[in-house]
Amino acid sequence: MMTKHYIDGPFGQIHIRRWGDDSCNEPLLICLAPSPFSGVAYSTLAPLLASERRVVAIDYPGYGLSDPCDKAPLIEDYAKAVAAVIEALSADEPVDLLGFHTGCLVAVETSLLFTERVKRMLLVDVPFFEPAKQEELLAKTPLESELSSELLGLNKAWDFCVAKRLEHIPLPRAYDMFLDYISAGQASNAAFRAAFQYSCEAQFSKVSTPCWVIATSSGLFEPSRATAEVIQNAELVELTEITVAVLEKGAPIISQAVSGLLSN
Repeated sequence: MMTKHYIDGPFGQIHIRRWGDDSCNEPLLICLAPSPFSGVAYSTLAPLLASERRVVAIDYPGYGLSDPCDKAPLIEDYAKAVAAVIEALSADEPVDLLGFHTGCLVAVETSLLFTERVKRMLLVDVPFFEPAKQEELLAKTPLESELSSELLGLNKAWDFCVAKRLEHIPLPRAYDMFLDYISAGQASNAAFRAAFQYSCEAQFSKVSTPCWVIATSSGLFEPSRATAEVIQNAELVELTEITVAVLEKGAPIISQAVSGLLSN
């Protein structure tokens, strides 16, 4: 069963979702979301993972039900919010981190900020781009999303979450993701912009936390392989059978892979 909670963080309250039995002895697994979503992105995968461990999915500041930052956030700010959750939930015990897309960058930065408390990391489909590509993407991503008085203004979010994904995701789930997407309003681009400003190679090269990089065929296969080369002692896991909807259609495969790696 999933429960919802609030934790005090550096920018206000942080909203989290929790699954699993609190009496479990396995390290807490913290799931970090892709842009532009909240922890609701893990609502399909987390229950599968929670059969063996406690699982938490975090809403970044400004997303879902978490309070926003008082400035344009950077990946470092999201990592500070994750650190607050670790402090509140894990006592003195180490935690594991699972990131997807932007969540991979947040996981890496959290591991650097809180090295002694992060036991292992699993990074799924890492947005590891060259600086020139990041600059290009940042220039195309406005600071604030444009709001419209016309319903047509929601077409982009509808196409991204629903129209183009119904072949792989049930309509009620796609609709939930659509509502999550638009809930951030004008701030929906914040996590994208934070990701495009993150110094990936420089930060990845500092990582000492044991790490698995999971590469699927859904769009970031080569950047993920490159990540495994930059992060010291990272192990590359290729799940080429996953081609779409990694956290939805691919959830059973991801769950099996993650559970297997963490049980070693």
